Amino acid sequence: MDQRIHRCREGLELIITDHIPSDSTSAWYTDPMTIRTRFAPVILLKSSFICAKRKKPTRKTYRNPVIYAQELHDEMIRDNLTRKQLAKRHTVSSDRITQWLCLLKLPEEKLKEIEALGDHWNRQVISERELRAIRRCFVEANVRNRPQ
Repeated sequence: MDQRIHRCREGLELIITDHIPSDSTSAWYTDPMTIRTRFAPVILLKSSFICAKRKKPTRKTYRNPVIYAQELHDEMIRDNLTRKQLAKRHTVSSDRITQWLCLLKLPEEKLKEIEALGDHWNRQVISERELRAIRRCFVEANVRNRPQ
């Protein structure tokens, strides 16, 4: 069998032949290997494209949960969205949006203190989970101190 060469598109060739050339590094044989394997046609795919170098992964940055919650709240008011619509826009659940927005119920002094830490951290300074625990403590303290 001779070689049949099909040019698929620029820089890409499909070669059908009865043997694997010795210089080929891009040959695949997918049928089961048998005694007659060497007589089966071989399909080669040659590419003249140079593989692009992989980019180094960028370092992850962490958001300040309070600042992010304020951004969500501002977006919700500005675009007149419900929590469900905001969740769909950010591809998260509406419960997740509720968790973020509830962080804004922390006492004003605490919110300013956390905002002062800045945004886009190299490491997570304070997590949303920790803030929820702090908020829970304030809510419980208010319930206990409420006059009856």
